[in-house]
Amino acid sequence: MKVDAWFRHAEADLHNLFPAAGELNGDRKDKPYGEIPGEERQYGVCDFEVNTDTAEPRAEIRGELARAILYMDRTYGPFLTDELRQRYQAWSEGDPPDAWELERERRIETISK
Repeated sequence: MKVDAWFRHAEADLHNLFPAAGELNGDRKDKPYGEIPGEERQYGVCDFEVNTDTAEPRAEIRGELARAILYMDRTYGPFLTDELRQRYQAWSEGDPPDAWELERERRIETISK
């Protein structure tokens, strides 16, 4: 399979790379992030739910996750639906960047120049 340069660049963009548990990443596949009623914990104490059409990250990381997705949509898209864009914007506004996220962004910008 041949992958074009645009895809390789987007895939390697440090704004889009986060450590993730392989099982969760595999179960999520390409499902959009959203909220799932209830708290059925499939992964022990890990606060992550997934059903047939949605993956729900824990509330404490939704803003950071949303900002990464919105960045990718602005930079390489658009690919989000209006509904998803509004959801992620609300998540971003409801969970402002913490000190580590700001430092991470500073480091990415430093090495990306």
